[in-house]
Amino acid sequence: MGITPMMKMFPAILAALLMALCLNVSAAGLGSPEQARDFGNEIIMAIGKGSHSDAWARMKSNTTIPPGRIDTFASGYASQVDQTIRYFGPSIGMELLSAELMGESLLRLTYLVKYEVTGVSWFLIFYKGKDNWVLTDFNYDINMNSIFNSQ
Repeated sequence: MGITPMMKMFPAILAALLMALCLNVSAAGLGSPEQARDFGNEIIMAIGKGSHSDAWARMKSNTTIPPGRIDTFASGYASQVDQTIRYFGPSIGMELLSAELMGESLLRLTYLVKYEVTGVSWFLIFYKGKDNWVLTDFNYDINMNSIFNSQ
């Protein structure tokens, strides 16, 4: 079996992806877990206020998550947020429930976005590589029992 055109392009594609990732990480970064927490607070406050596009833009400013993945998430979330408000009422604030530092390189922030009827839990994961903290994962769950299961 010979080398296909796709196989020839693989090193170039891999190099481009790695360069994009390195540029993204070097362009941003937070110097401490406290700065990561403050950054997370800004994101969740924007979500709680209904300023979703602001929240997604903030996420993109300090993450290793590809912008397209955040955009895909944002589209799905936009289709569900109206239903959330219809069932749970308007947002009445947010609360940081926990900031768990695992070793010296992982930080998980657990939030509660509060609505009139119930809350929605949000999870933000930050990773510290060589020098800076960056957002590497996020999610939400309408099942508040997940907050207790994650502790």
